Amino acid sequence: LYSTLDGSGTLQFNKLATATTSQFTVTQGSLSLPALTRLEQGALTISGGATISVPLLSNINGSSLYVSGGQTLSLPAVTNYEGAGGSAPVFRASGAGSVLDLSSLTNLDFSIAHATNMTIDAQTGGRIDLSRVTQMSDTVASAARSLRLSSSGTNSQIDLSSLVNFLDNSTWSAGWNSS
Repeated sequence: LYSTLDGSGTLQFNKLATATTSQFTVTQGSLSLPALTRLEQGALTISGGATISVPLLSNINGSSLYVSGGQTLSLPAVTNYEGAGGSAPVFRASGAGSVLDLSSLTNLDFSIAHATNMTIDAQTGGRIDLSRVTQMSDTVASAARSLRLSSSGTNSQIDLSSLVNFLDNSTWSAGWNSS
């Protein structure tokens, strides 16, 4: 399912509970997913004057999240993330006032496919709230993969203030170490 809303209208998926490899992009208007609990290997993108409501979304394994244009995407039911599968997931907040709020997340496992990176990226004043994450890990050994953290530009921030453990089991070198 690929859903794009770039006007001032509303898209409502009142009964949709699970979406796999689905992408939802909202640049203007409102997207309502009141029953969605699982978005696996998919993507949520919000920018401009848009709103997304996903109050029950608790499983975003393998998915990417993009926020820009001063918007906020808050996912209070997400407490665990597993990279899983062949995707190269990205969490990105770009632009002043843009916030990706994953403040309920406590564990982030970036065990993704071989030769794949997961990227967490705050740009030009964007903020990513991972303030309750205590562990970031790659639980599967013997694969070339990594986690890339990047915060660039004035007031850009990735909040990892509770991080206690970072476990990278990639046994490859030559550019595959997390940074």
